[in-house]
Amino acid sequence: MVFKGSQVNFDPTILDKTIVSKGIRFVHWIALHSPIGLIDKYDSRRPDVEVDSLTSNGRFYIRGGVLTGLMSGNTKDARAIEGGIMHSAVAQFTPTRFYECAYNQEPQRIYLSVFDKLYLEQEDILVSRDELAAFNEDGWDRLDFPVVQVQAIVDSNGIRYDSNDYQVEKGGLRWVGNRPGVNPNTGKGVVYSIRYRYRPHWYVERLLHELRLVSREDPVSGKAVIPLNQSCIVNREYVFLNKQRAEEADGPQPQAVRGPEDGGFGAK
Repeated sequence: MVFKGSQVNFDPTILDKTIVSKGIRFVHWIALHSPIGLIDKYDSRRPDVEVDSLTSNGRFYIRGGVLTGLMSGNTKDARAIEGGIMHSAVAQFTPTRFYECAYNQEPQRIYLSVFDKLYLEQEDILVSRDELAAFNEDGWDRLDFPVVQVQAIVDSNGIRYDSNDYQVEKGGLRWVGNRPGVNPNTGKGVVYSIRYRYRPHWYVERLLHELRLVSREDPVSGKAVIPLNQSCIVNREYVFLNKQRAEEADGPQPQAVRGPEDGGFGAK
């Protein structure tokens, strides 16, 4: 706050500077309802179109920009972590008002919305996941999260696969050598266990402060209304995935355009 005589003005740049000094840099991806494959706006999905790696959870993602934000109020670990980042499953997130930009560019305002994604800008920070999957007939398997590095794969027959048998493609697994194949008893793809690494990210679940305004005295125009920083609740990707699956169990839900059914021979 800035005191001028009897006037008290709130300076939003002070909050921005505090966030920049203590926060972490993220890449913000904005979410749109996915139109991929739709022939009518009331369709929930088109499962027979090619998978798009930018589409997930019924949303199409476009890169918004780089921002700096603070996480707080972590529900699974109440300890404060130095440097502004927390081991957050669910947390409150407050970004600066503007994306970072070059010195000769006009700053662009940040607008958060539900389903938006936040990735750490530093791409070499990875987390590990153990998952069961099944081979698909087209030789490309889509897993729960975009794969960056594969650590180990072993199938239901006890066969292990190495890096000569697969490659990471569009965040999924492309089989190029030995492959699990089909279970002759079920006619479905062989089940395998995979341990892989992926980039952690967060989803915006709901906005706490979408429109937060203050008034201040402007020497030229008089009283001015200024929008302050937005604030929201974010979920780590594995929490968001579990919530989505719980909703699906209650009935059909609009989902992303996916690949063939897990281990099946046909569109999901």
